[in-house]
Amino acid sequence: MRITWFKTITKNINREIDYLSIIDNDIPFYRVSTSSRSSNKEEVLLCVVTNMRDITSHEKIIDYLLNMNLIKSDKGVAFFKEFKKVPIESTSFSNMRKFALIKKEILSRGLTNNINSLNIYGRNAFNDHLIDAFYYFDRERH
Repeated sequence: MRITWFKTITKNINREIDYLSIIDNDIPFYRVSTSSRSSNKEEVLLCVVTNMRDITSHEKIIDYLLNMNLIKSDKGVAFFKEFKKVPIESTSFSNMRKFALIKKEILSRGLTNNINSLNIYGRNAFNDHLIDAFYYFDRERH
């Protein structure tokens, strides 16, 4: 996984995007967002999450943003920062077996099976864990 940020002037953005999930086989992005802020009020930061194999250059990412009509022009869009090879749990049979073993170990210690993110393999987003924590915190208070 690769997370890349670009700077551009605010007027170059066609729309504010809090969080746009991309589910399209022809677009090698997972997510696009303009919710990152620059210290310069005239600029906006575009955050693009892609895989490592289909996107080979920053220019290609910018071309996709332009073709998706998210930016008005590729002029004035500048690379800002990038994290490459961000580790995520890849969905595989091997990881599914590891997940089952970890779950079995947790349950063997007498811990609850009501943790939602423990019940479904692949459900490991940070938001899922927060929702679980709020649920259990609220349940303990009542």
